[in-house]
Formats: sequence, C-alpha cells, structure tokens
Amino acid sequence: MLLATAPPGRVLYASDPPYGTAGMGLQITARMARACGWGDSAMRALMGGNARRIFERADLSGDERADGAEALPGAHHMPVEVPAFRRAAEYLATSVQIDFTGGDAAETYDLAQSALAIPADHEHSDRAELLAGAMRVGQAIIDRDNSDAIAVPGEPEPGPRAPSALRRVGIELLVCTLTHLATPGLPSPGVERTRWDA
Repeated sequence: MLLATAPPGRVLYASDPPYGTAGMGLQITARMARACGWGDSAMRALMGGNARRIFERADLSGDERADGAEALPGAHHMPVEVPAFRRAAEYLATSVQIDFTGGDAAETYDLAQSALAIPADHEHSDRAELLAGAMRVGQAIIDRDNSDAIAVPGEPEPGPRAPSALRRVGIELLVCTLTHLATPGLPSPGVERTRWDA
C-alpha cells in the first residue's frame, strides 16, 4: 500500500534481516514498486538516492526533503489482479507464516496449489504452472529440513527452532514466489529460465 500511495521521494528502502536476507528484501521491494508503476528515476531514488540525500544533506528541511523523485502518474495504482493468483498468494502467505514458526502447513500449501489449478486455456495458465512448480520446490526444501527434526519415541516433541540455512532457502523461495503471485502484471524472467522438476 505504501508504494502505491507515497511519493517516491518520501520512501526510504531498508533490507529485511534478521527475518530474511537483503537479496530477498530487495527483490520484493523492487518488484512491488514496479508493479505500482514506478519508473527508472523513482526506482533510483528508492534504491539509494533518497538515502544519499539524507546522508549528504542532513540539514534538509521542508519541501527539499521530498523532491528526490517525481511522483509518476502511474505510481498511484494498485497491481493487476488475477483472482486465482490472489487466492494462491493468501494461502501461501499463511503457509509460510505457519512454517516459519514450526507448525504444520501441509493443508494450506495444498490450498495454495489448488488455487493455481486453472484451466489450460486461461491466459495465465503457463505462469500458474511455473509458480506452482516453484512452490513445490520450496516445500520440498522445507520438508527435507523437517526430516531432520523428527521426534524420537520417548523424547519430548521438538519445539520451535531457529531456521536452518536449508529451511531459510525454502522459505525465501516461497516468499519470492508469493511476490510473483502478487504481481502478475510483471514478467517472471528469472523463474521462466528455471526448470522445476520437484
């Protein structure tokens, strides 16, 4: 919502650690800004220009503070909507939240996958198949990590634990898939160059 309503000169980018990586935060922010209509000069302001102005001119005041980028005409619309993708994104967001806290997200993952089972003649069917594959790979990575935490008979159930490096990879893949589901109006070249055989 912020990127759809705020002038580019008033948004300061920040990365996602400790909950995610800088790379994941960058992909999410950049993709959402583009989906909201931000052009090249607005993106430059977001990805460093605004921060540079703050550090170089700490005494900025009044209107000077907001003039880092023009508010583009397209910067105040919401992303393209595809109902199936929106449903899948909502279920996937819930799944990732459950998984992140160590819960059983199998049912909500199934619901997210089911939402993407759209007819072959739908205009977004190829993208749906692609993103469903990315989701399956993310789940497979997390499931592999979960297999290391199987309860031992007679031992206490394992409680919530800090995500392993492997688990973080799976979660980040799912979050990036979620970002693509939420921005169907943009291409997915990185996803399209990858085979998902899981």
